[in-house]
Amino acid sequence: MFKYPEAVVHCRELSHDESLTVLRNWKQELVQLQKAGEENMLDERGPSDVGSRLAAVTQAMIALDERARP
Repeated sequence: MFKYPEAVVHCRELSHDESLTVLRNWKQELVQLQKAGEENMLDERGPSDVGSRLAAVTQAMIALDERARP
């Protein structure tokens, strides 16, 4: 549904908790991909930028928390 993690942070249709759930799920998927890559379970066409995408999701989670602070 979202192309970039930042889009989740700025989506007005989702509550804070819903946005956090989306980002947590996204992060979990990336962690699983990263583990698969470390165990050589991905084929050559597998994502090579998992680390940078994981960092982007983590940054989006931080930004979401910062927006929620009064």
